[in-house]
Amino acid sequence: MPRQWALTITTTFAVVTAKKIMSITHVGKIGRLYKSTRDELGQCIENGQQGKQLVKWLNGLPDVKEILKEHFGGRPITEQNLSEWKQTGHSEWLRHQGTRGFIQHLHEQAGELKSYDEDDEWYTEVDTSEDLAMVLAAELARVTEALLKTTDDPKERMRLLREALHEMAPLRRHNHRAARLQRDQLVWQREEDERDKRAERDALRKQKHKIFEPVWAQMEANGLAKCFGGGENGMKLAEMIAEMQHDLPPGTLTGQNQSKPVQPNPT
Repeated sequence: MPRQWALTITTTFAVVTAKKIMSITHVGKIGRLYKSTRDELGQCIENGQQGKQLVKWLNGLPDVKEILKEHFGGRPITEQNLSEWKQTGHSEWLRHQGTRGFIQHLHEQAGELKSYDEDDEWYTEVDTSEDLAMVLAAELARVTEALLKTTDDPKERMRLLREALHEMAPLRRHNHRAARLQRDQLVWQREEDERDKRAERDALRKQKHKIFEPVWAQMEANGLAKCFGGGENGMKLAEMIAEMQHDLPPGTLTGQNQSKPVQPNPT
């Protein structure tokens, strides 16, 4: 049955993954070495270097000598130790390297899956989980197709299709939720960008107002002061009116005016 098959595959995958991820604690001579030394040793083994050369190289390293002296009474690493390491620790190191390579491959794919829209200045990334969901859906389709080929009985084929639809439903719901989330993220990002642009325009407008409005207001006050008879009182009144007209804080002009009083209008 498809459901049983899916459960079996899931369980097997979990067990295999757990075996690959679990790290064995090595207490042998090579297992006690620093990780950097074991990584370099693994590369040398993969490059096909001879065991005698590797043993001689390891025993000549200062940090290896210290570890051998501390834990093994100074006894050197032998070819037998290296052979045992190849069967245990090195195999685990290879699996670990494969996992690292797979993760690096996913990161590279994520970079290639970015799409960019120059007009709207936004980009979206296809999440790795979406790729996995696509792979699972494709595998489910392949298995369903294979199972359908095993029987011509309409009732059995209908049962198999129902099972496949039952397994497909969670994937479809996941895809719909992911699509909604992506849409909401895009809308939110555009709103945030628009708010940032408005805030920038407002800040620029306020800065311009702060710089230029007192200048225009003072020029108007100088001309308006003559209408109030000139003199100190006429200037103060004109400046108060100019401050209100230009939305300036009280005292912007009246508190800073150091100019000479405008002469009274003889008319």
